[in-house]
Amino acid sequence: MSLSKIPGCFEFSELKKSFFPHLFNSKENQSYAGPFPDPKYFNPDDMSAAARAAFLEWQKGQEGKVFNFQDEMLSYCRYVNKYCRYPVGHPKIITDQFGDLNDHFGIIKCKILPPRGLYLPVLPLRSNGKLMFPLCRICSEELIQSPCRHGDDERSFIGTWVTEEVKLAIQKGYQMLKMPQPPRKKKCLRIKQQQDRESVQRRREAESTEERESRQRENREREQRRREAESTPERETRQKENREREVRRREAESTPERESRQRENREREQRRRESESTPERETRLQQVRTGRNPTRMRT
Repeated sequence: MSLSKIPGCFEFSELKKSFFPHLFNSKENQSYAGPFPDPKYFNPDDMSAAARAAFLEWQKGQEGKVFNFQDEMLSYCRYVNKYCRYPVGHPKIITDQFGDLNDHFGIIKCKILPPRGLYLPVLPLRSNGKLMFPLCRICSEELIQSPCRHGDDERSFIGTWVTEEVKLAIQKGYQMLKMPQPPRKKKCLRIKQQQDRESVQRRREAESTEERESRQRENREREQRRREAESTPERETRQKENREREVRRREAESTPERESRQRENREREQRRRESESTPERETRLQQVRTGRNPTRMRT
């Protein structure tokens, strides 16, 4: 079932998923705000007759309205928008000398050999008009329920998936036999994370020294009250979750993002030390000497 049909199953009249101009998604248009893009950017030629009719009806209702690219992107999946990567720009088609799969990010078309006996298969395959997760192509085509006795050539299949799916599948025992055509994006971007950094930077540049000191003091007091109120198991759980979240975030970020984060941390620590008073500095130095510095800079 497509996502656009789910609201109807619950008798919702609002078309929340709506239509999105995917062909309009380019770097130069990410700050666009104005009339709705031309219908060609919605790729109506690839829609079914019913979907195309629904799109044209929806398009008529958008006349005179403003299309804000950032608002459209941020209205969906805020966590994903902030912490996950997006492909941007036109895809680069690679047909040979593609190198390591881990160096690619985008869509890949390849031939895959599934493992035997995997309880939860990873890669989907459309067979007999249905989306399945088979470990054998012939078994899925002929709907065979008995134990599979086919060879590797009969079990393997060709499909198109997201590169991250294939990377996970390889970890689970899948083998990539052939990579006919892996298109990938030139660059990936975390849209909301970048916007949040710019917004915070503008706000901090606009506030005065007194406002900054007041905000920092309130944050420290709030954090102190929260930590005093939580129990030991809650504290241990929170610290464990923070460590796991930090590990996942660092594994996902690229080298330029890591260098940018480290540079921002150093600048933030420098500003904090310049703004702290003499008693605060003495307290911090005392904590450093005793090995208890809760505000130690992390990179």
